[in-house]
Amino acid sequence: QILDLCVNKSKKFLAFISGDEHNFAFLKVTPDMPMYADGYSLPKLTLSRSFYHINNGGGGSAPYAMLNTPWMSRFEYFTEPPVVSLLKVDGKSVVLSAYNADTFSKICAEVKLR
Repeated sequence: QILDLCVNKSKKFLAFISGDEHNFAFLKVTPDMPMYADGYSLPKLTLSRSFYHINNGGGGSAPYAMLNTPWMSRFEYFTEPPVVSLLKVDGKSVVLSAYNADTFSKICAEVKLR
């Protein structure tokens, strides 16, 4: 229901941002990507457009490994802590950058979300 409201019924929604799992992960969710495990029998949602999921749990303790999911091969960025991520919003433009918080090495920079 939340995905349907945010993605299919809103034109402004861009991304889910979370801060758990002890990792930094960036995933572009598209209507054609697999979302359900084999054998899933409940009603399935069809997405009308793409959106992003950004997880910045990069301040936590030892990292959690990537779980086996139908979409695991689609992560563009996935790394362990410590990570700091920044969203720059300028009018309708939204850009993501993420860096290792100890070394300031780039994980991703200037990823245009909108």
